[in-house]
Amino acid sequence: AVESWLEHGLAGRDRNTVRNRTILARCHVLPALGSRRLAELTADEVDRWLAGESKAVSTDTLAKLLSILHQSIRRAQARDLVQRNVALLCEAPKGTVGRPSKSLSLEQASRLLMAAEGTSMHAYVVVSLLTGARTEELRALTWSHLDLEGDASGLPPTPPSIQLWRSVRAGGETKTKRSRRTLELPALCVDTLREHRQRQLAQRIRMGQRWVDNDLVFATRYG
Repeated sequence: AVESWLEHGLAGRDRNTVRNRTILARCHVLPALGSRRLAELTADEVDRWLAGESKAVSTDTLAKLLSILHQSIRRAQARDLVQRNVALLCEAPKGTVGRPSKSLSLEQASRLLMAAEGTSMHAYVVVSLLTGARTEELRALTWSHLDLEGDASGLPPTPPSIQLWRSVRAGGETKTKRSRRTLELPALCVDTLREHRQRQLAQRIRMGQRWVDNDLVFATRYG
């Protein structure tokens, strides 16, 4: 059932997601449960398996393992191979402590902003730090998805904003549907992006016909 889900149930998913789920299924799910008949598998067995795994993997990984089992059994249910999905009766326990945070401290972020000033990466660094946008979202960002003016006279007033609606992930979609969002731009982002636009315009003139117009905010020297 798990192998069938790996082969057919991940169609259209991002390549990295497919690779991750395949590794988890073949290193954790199949060695422990792969020899059991679906009709004989019990919720207690699944609970004991998850409890054993919780000593070695993180809470997030445990949730993924349970999801793999749930989706594999659901696929088998749809083909009349089993009557019920015992994975629905189980909850993922708390796993091991995750890795230490890689987030920058306030001092590190301030130093990074200072170091980036005057470089071609300045606007990218500023927008990344102050909006929290993902790297794959900023790489796909276009000028048409930026409003650097806003509308102060509107009812209600509209501030300058950034539309994080696309990414360079497979299909151009953001990580999740909820990831699609429009955020108010801090004043520093607005000022920095205006300067960045002027520099990009000058670069575009220098490149002439070699410039490829993709409307990308953060582009190479050729657009």
